[in-house]
Amino acid sequence: MQDDEAKRLFIGEKYPYYAQKWGASEQTKSKPTWNWAAFFLGFGWMVYRKMYKYAAIFVAVVAFETFLEYLFNAPESLSRAVTIAIAVTFGWQGNTLYKMHVDKKVQEITGTLPPEPAAKELVSQGGTHWPIAVGAVVLVIALILLVTFAMEPEALQAL
Repeated sequence: MQDDEAKRLFIGEKYPYYAQKWGASEQTKSKPTWNWAAFFLGFGWMVYRKMYKYAAIFVAVVAFETFLEYLFNAPESLSRAVTIAIAVTFGWQGNTLYKMHVDKKVQEITGTLPPEPAAKELVSQGGTHWPIAVGAVVLVIALILLVTFAMEPEALQAL
């Protein structure tokens, strides 16, 4: 199975979009291309694209950063600036991050399975998954609220 066909199976219907973005990036010698979904949705976009390991790293980094803000009583303006910087970074690097994910998964699958089972596994492990993305985002929001109310009980009274 050719690499492009394997990536097409893994990515699904958005393959032309990502192939175009990755091609544009390669033509400009590794200049990243912009991804609006990664910019606006970040964590949710990663889970939707089944990039679970990257999503877990994202949550850990944001949780650590939030803990540091709380520990050092960082001003709200700094918190907003960090949030914007994270969003811009994901918008700017989202396509590159997804390419790394796709390349790794395609190599793992095609390198260990014969063509027909590999094709089925590419479709199974790739693509997107709305229910898990929505569930993960709801879970993270619930955890944020739980931590907020645990650390600042007066926030609950303000509701």
